[in-house]
Amino acid sequence: MQSIFVETSNQILCLFLIVVIGFIIKKTGVVNDKMDTCVSQLQSNVIMPALVFQAFYKNFKIDVLTEKSLFLIVGAVVVVITNILSIWLAKLFSKDRFIRNIYSYSFTVSNLGYMGYSVVGAVFGEEALFNMMIFCIPFNVYIYSIGIAILNPNNPKVSFKTLINPVFCAMILGAVIGIINIRLPEVIVTTCSNLAACMGPLAMLVAGFVIAKYDIKELFGYKKVYVASLIRLVAIPGIVVLVMKAFGAGTDILICAVGTLAMSLGLNTVIFPAAYGGDTKTGASMALISNILGVVTIPLMFALAL
Repeated sequence: MQSIFVETSNQILCLFLIVVIGFIIKKTGVVNDKMDTCVSQLQSNVIMPALVFQAFYKNFKIDVLTEKSLFLIVGAVVVVITNILSIWLAKLFSKDRFIRNIYSYSFTVSNLGYMGYSVVGAVFGEEALFNMMIFCIPFNVYIYSIGIAILNPNNPKVSFKTLINPVFCAMILGAVIGIINIRLPEVIVTTCSNLAACMGPLAMLVAGFVIAKYDIKELFGYKKVYVASLIRLVAIPGIVVLVMKAFGAGTDILICAVGTLAMSLGLNTVIFPAAYGGDTKTGASMALISNILGVVTIPLMFALAL
């Protein structure tokens, strides 16, 4: 228990320090005021599609999905339940449609892609990371379809048209190529892999850039965000883990559940609104408060669950 707590703490602190670096860079004027929007657009239109394509191309295969079907099924059940719960919870936090969508997204999806994968891979190894990727396929389908649509302030409602974006197209393309098992040239695979490797650090830097745009005291003053952070970091993963244990879930499934659900509030609530020119203040407050609290809660949730 102690070793898990220490190892996960080190990983969380490393990622948090990148946010701090982004904050310092922006505050000291090393980058200009439009940098967060430019980097967010680069992530949304180039780097994130490469990441999603790579994940689905590698994992969306018949033999993999058959062997790891339990992870896929449990992940699908969890994302459906949490999404239904999140829509109800979000109504308690705001009457504004866009802000309510931010809360709804945050309760459905944690920072699993930028933080969860890094922590699970570093602490529990490649096999655990692979299991989590399968577990998260339903979450990724939600993120890169409905998720992107509701975080775009310019979309009045979710429709098929709003789902057509670079990330969703990359997901479909990767899934199709993966399922029919087409072997791509190594240069394409390597290029996608190199682009995908930029996602985590850049996402953390963007969070730092956005936080630096606002008065820190103001961001700390969002009382509802503290409640939302505790729901995201403790309540949701805690309840899911207890239910899974009651049904006799093994350690491998529990690692996936904690790695997916116990991370800080997702950075997409900063990245996507920034890319579309929307309000990022709520997302910035969520990123700041939940990442600070997560330094303690994330290692603790892993230690208690395992």
